[in-house]
Amino acid sequence: MNRGRRAGRCFVVGGHSRSVGKTALAVALVRAVGPHPVATVKVSAHRHGGGHFAIEEDAEPTLATSTGRCLAAGAARAFLCRCPDGHLHEVAALVRVLSSGGCDVVVESNRMAPLVAADLTLFVTSSDTPDWKASSEMCLARADALVLAPGSVVSPRVRGAVETHRRGLMPVLHFDPTWCIPGLSRWVSFMTGGGGRLPAPRPSSTQPHG
Repeated sequence: MNRGRRAGRCFVVGGHSRSVGKTALAVALVRAVGPHPVATVKVSAHRHGGGHFAIEEDAEPTLATSTGRCLAAGAARAFLCRCPDGHLHEVAALVRVLSSGGCDVVVESNRMAPLVAADLTLFVTSSDTPDWKASSEMCLARADALVLAPGSVVSPRVRGAVETHRRGLMPVLHFDPTWCIPGLSRWVSFMTGGGGRLPAPRPSSTQPHG
């Protein structure tokens, strides 16, 4: 009997600035979500005018690029999408195709958060980086947890944004100094319906203060 193909899960990774650890979290998720194949989709805003749009698939595992880092971590496929806002729906279609083909998909983008049916949305923040992307709010409003860069705390701006967008507590996960999150695999499995007892990492929360 044909039981049909398993649909993959979708994970959205966002953050309030460049270089806060979004790709590090994408890499951590690639390692954590197995045993099914994982595809990664990094969305970059076009910065040079002209409305250029491109979807490029990388095939070279290397630590020199974001997509290469994901492949080196075990991703089956890795895409870089150079995408002005008017083409985001095409990236969403790519995510649906990958998921329907059985891949778990890790999407690195704030702007994609409203456009895909994410099983888990994570927002990376660093208290050492004060910059705040305009697209941060659309991802943070949908976040299931915050992820703190090594040595970071929840900044007043992030705390205020969380309190604006949701009631109650938001889990806060922590990168260790090696940019790993111990227990992430079991936590993701629990949060996406894998069952079992909620293990480490023990999330702190944005409330109460501390």
